[in-house]
Amino acid sequence: MRSRLIFLCAVLMLVHGVAARLTLHVSPTGSDCGTGAEDSPFQTLEKARDTIRALSAEERRQDIHVILRGGLYPIHNTVVFGLEDGSDTHCVTYQAYPGERPVLSSGVSLTGWKPATDFPEGLPVEAHGKIWEMELPPELGCFKVMVD
Repeated sequence: MRSRLIFLCAVLMLVHGVAARLTLHVSPTGSDCGTGAEDSPFQTLEKARDTIRALSAEERRQDIHVILRGGLYPIHNTVVFGLEDGSDTHCVTYQAYPGERPVLSSGVSLTGWKPATDFPEGLPVEAHGKIWEMELPPELGCFKVMVD
């Protein structure tokens, strides 16, 4: 009888440990108006992070997993994680969905390339016709080139 009771307690502890986990889903095709459930994923890391920050102390007494679906996540602003985004007693994990590859990119696509028609002085003649140019998108701001 005692061994059955110990076995039952062990099973209950195991089930409680498995159940004590919150999973949020993020997808490039999701919406930050979603719930974070697998069938209603968020679209941004910030929304997942802010949802975790808004949890009560009781809700944060569990491991939290944020699952990122594959695809491109454009990052327009720095995503900052602070001490409030972790826990001393439980894990907060951001990970890729199994078999998928999320890509976080703050890059800007450069399009509109055309062959250069005006060449800098001193450019070897052999390079003419091999130089391309384009207008920088306004979101990149101002660049200054310094040569020493």
